[in-house]
Amino acid sequence: MAGIKVFQFTDNCDNVVLLEKQNQLEFSPFNNDKLPIINVRRNLYASFTRSCYYRLIESAELVEENEKTTL
Repeated sequence: MAGIKVFQFTDNCDNVVLLEKQNQLEFSPFNNDKLPIINVRRNLYASFTRSCYYRLIESAELVEENEKTTL
């Protein structure tokens, strides 16, 4: 059985947020792109630093369904 990945993030006020659920991560439109944002509490969303964004992309998995590839 494969383990579940849990990511831990620390914001600029030293609050720790765990990314445990798929619905915590969303994508926000920005300049014809979609950037990831995380729900930190009660519909308050935060964006990621560039280095954190790249580390997330490195750990992401590509899923191919119905001739469509998603991250």
